[in-house]
Amino acid sequence: MDVARADAVDFILADLRQVGFERGAFDLLLMLDLAGLMSRTDEASLLRRARTWLRPGGLLLLDCPLA
Repeated sequence: MDVARADAVDFILADLRQVGFERGAFDLLLMLDLAGLMSRTDEASLLRRARTWLRPGGLLLLDCPLA
């Protein structure tokens, strides 16, 4: 996992099938270009886990371009 910090923002580049974060760790999750990169089962599992990583009222910005 690669982590970079810019002011109050952490950028993390990682295989999301293999990382875990604490419950409520993020105000915002930005996931780009996921469609077609994982199996549907992995995508569904990731989205369920991502929901737990967000703080109450947190936002998930998901970009899934059409294949």
